[in-house]
Amino acid sequence: AHSHRGSPCCPCPCLPDTDAGQDSGERERAEMPELPEVEAARRALEAHCVGRRITRCAVADDPKVVVAAAGRVTFERAMVGRTIVAARRRGKNLWLRLDAPPFPSFQFGMAGAIYIKGVAVTKYKRSAVNSEDEWPSKYSKFFVELDDGLEFSFTDKRRFARVRLFDDVSAFIAFSSLV
Repeated sequence: AHSHRGSPCCPCPCLPDTDAGQDSGERERAEMPELPEVEAARRALEAHCVGRRITRCAVADDPKVVVAAAGRVTFERAMVGRTIVAARRRGKNLWLRLDAPPFPSFQFGMAGAIYIKGVAVTKYKRSAVNSEDEWPSKYSKFFVELDDGLEFSFTDKRRFARVRLFDDVSAFIAFSSLV
């Protein structure tokens, strides 16, 4: 039996979890988006965006996050006019199935998130954007306006996420298995 149970000076595993004794890497890992958050984003996109046509797209000029070999403007033009057919996920990777390739994909990294204006994407953290909020966020990496006026954005303030285009979904699935 531990007579010191609850004592703040003992780092043994019988004590409740705290930040004491954690290095910054451990704290950062604790902040990483978990699979339920990525799945919640997928479900929200599926519920609110499927069947809608993309009328406007803005991609950040951030080559660390946005991987666009043909350039940012080409990436944006490839999205406009496409209809979202489905939202799919594999691990922390999410992609939108459009009516024709290429398909945008989002690797959430440590702080990536999907925000849909006016929609609470998750229930366990503040995820709804209201009229007082900066929109799209200065951390937006991929912004879309749909034909019904709905807008969504993929954001990443820590810049560990990735946004890519894939012509072939099977290539995305193979790629997402590596990351």
